[in-house]
Amino acid sequence: MFPPPWLTLILDSKFYEDCDEHEGTLCNFFCIDCSDVFCESCKQEHDDEGHKVLQVYKASRHNALRVIHIFGLLDISDIHKYSFNGFKVVFLHSRNKVHKCQANATYKCQICGYELLDLSKFFSRGSFKFCSLACKVKDTMISEGDLSIEMPSLATNKSDEPCQCNPKRRRKGIPIRSPFF
Repeated sequence: MFPPPWLTLILDSKFYEDCDEHEGTLCNFFCIDCSDVFCESCKQEHDDEGHKVLQVYKASRHNALRVIHIFGLLDISDIHKYSFNGFKVVFLHSRNKVHKCQANATYKCQICGYELLDLSKFFSRGSFKFCSLACKVKDTMISEGDLSIEMPSLATNKSDEPCQCNPKRRRKGIPIRSPFF
């Protein structure tokens, strides 16, 4: 199943930049029908025309969509869902931020290698395969054999690289004693 055309457009769009028409407002809405990014002041025009509008949120300094807004539009079953401010969200782009390395991490994103939480003890269906919408789109393109659309925001698969952190490394060196006088 190939992703809808608006999905690749939302992944390529820049959010939280100044609106051209309204000074002092940030663009954090995306119209599925127009494939346009706009601010809250411009949203009224799209609502009047009956367009489907998605709001993009910032969660841990990454762009995210609420699960309740995209549940009927996309299959997000394999994407890891995070909880922010009481809402479940999925990230738009891969989370390549280096974080605490777990040597025994068994669940990683199949595309970018980001370590995912093991939620198999909470859910009967097991763990997730992707950390973001962009990673799932890239996997869909690979499985369909169509990589004609460039996705510059995705990193290469780093899941095969060994862990570079040393969990038993001491924080401080050998203490230097003051000389006896």
